[in-house]
Amino acid sequence: MLQNILMSVKVFGSDLIQAIPYIVILIAIAFLAKKCRDICTSFDDNEELFESDNPAIGIATAGYFLGIIVALVGVMSGGSRGLALDCLDLCVYGTLSIAFLNIARLSTDKFILNKFSIDIELVDDKNEGTSWVMFGAYIANGWVIYGAIAGEPSNLLAGVGNSICFFLLGQVAFILAAKIYQKFTPYDFHDLIEKDNVAAGLSFGGYLIALGTIIGHTGELQVTVSDITTFFLWSIGGAIILGILARLVIAEWILVPGHEINKEIEEDKNTNASWMELVAYQMVAWFFVITMM
Repeated sequence: MLQNILMSVKVFGSDLIQAIPYIVILIAIAFLAKKCRDICTSFDDNEELFESDNPAIGIATAGYFLGIIVALVGVMSGGSRGLALDCLDLCVYGTLSIAFLNIARLSTDKFILNKFSIDIELVDDKNEGTSWVMFGAYIANGWVIYGAIAGEPSNLLAGVGNSICFFLLGQVAFILAAKIYQKFTPYDFHDLIEKDNVAAGLSFGGYLIALGTIIGHTGELQVTVSDITTFFLWSIGGAIILGILARLVIAEWILVPGHEINKEIEEDKNTNASWMELVAYQMVAWFFVITMM
């Protein structure tokens, strides 16, 4: 028994030593992600988080780092190519993921929540509805990056090009999905979010996370007509299925029984209804992924 314990300790110690280079790179990526966010936002993150105690910035910032974590899982989930190449991949794709998420923030601001300024809502109004949308957008884009990296060719340069292509296609997919989402809601979700309706922001943020989950598991795609077609079939099909099956069936009939979910969100500003909707979105997204992969 003692011999087995010693053997387990030895294996654990060996694995821990092998993980040290990756841990060092992870710390460097976290530091770079923080610095890039400071540069790319019009406000001082630390001041808003710890001086103004702004919860809206806290929610959005948490989503940013969670999105990076999801993306990095995509980098590390493939088979090892050796320590040197693995570290190179982590450095290159980690840096690329940070750039992608900061671009996604601009894309969300200009093309999805385009009726108002995200920074004004987060900083001046401390609007948690907007922050939950950004929380969802960051994680959703993390999943897109995860999927883009999963389709990496053996050549690093080609892999970077592949990732850039599918990240940009992902932005188009989210813009189209926002328009589809609006079709399933009788209210203007932009208007409610701007009016500090946290329930509306949480609902839409949950929708984005679920769609990102679906898109990120589309498969190991390459830049071909066939794969791009598959990508948009999954994206648009997933957006519609989430609206019908998750929102109108599971959330409305099962998780929020006896209550109209649109009324709960629009009039009552009930975040409990939004959380149930988020659960429904995740149920359908993962069922979609597992059955369609």
